[in-house]
Amino acid sequence: IEKILSGEKTQTTRRIKNPHWEQPPSKRSIAKEGNGSEIMVCPYKEGRIYALCPGRGKVRVGHIRVLKTMYVRRATYAVKTVEDAKAEGFDTIEEWREAYGRLNNSAFWLLKPAWVITFRLSDGD
Repeated sequence: IEKILSGEKTQTTRRIKNPHWEQPPSKRSIAKEGNGSEIMVCPYKEGRIYALCPGRGKVRVGHIRVLKTMYVRRATYAVKTVEDAKAEGFDTIEEWREAYGRLNNSAFWLLKPAWVITFRLSDGD
């Protein structure tokens, strides 16, 4: 939270816990592209403002505006450069990989699909 509030962290990678292909059709988060193929839809919407909370049920400490969302087939594809690692709030790619594995209870999740969400602090408007 501190790195977001200070402007050091402007990107986050969120694992996709239940990819749409594992969900029953009525629960899938998908959309149709112009050619009719299905694509996954990120639950975080570009342009929308979200409360910044230090945990579920905790008091809001600020707001962020989602600027861009991107699907990656493997979380490791989210952070390919030192600049990516810095946007995630880390100094090196290896630091990010270790933290991502810890946060998700296993480095296994580095090989699974994820959302890369780019954001900025917002005043809530």
